[in-house]
Amino acid sequence: MSASNNQNLPVSHKETARRGRFHIGVGAELTYTRPAEAVMKVNHTLVDKEHRGKGLAPQLYRAIRARKSAQSHSDLPFRDNHV
Repeated sequence: MSASNNQNLPVSHKETARRGRFHIGVGAELTYTRPAEAVMKVNHTLVDKEHRGKGLAPQLYRAIRARKSAQSHSDLPFRDNHV
């Protein structure tokens, strides 16, 4: 599968009051905690070895940034140069 195809894979999202998870079905996930209502703190990003270098981690970070924008949260613990 090429990188351009991977960047268009659907990202699923699940969230509880204190934590959440973004997942791409081929073996990539980003998890975060919610230590406060306005804070989403990324604590884990994993891409299976066979899918690394195909743009999946940046896709997960774009998904959490979009979620943050939609919820108007102002504090995420990563810099723009990660994406």
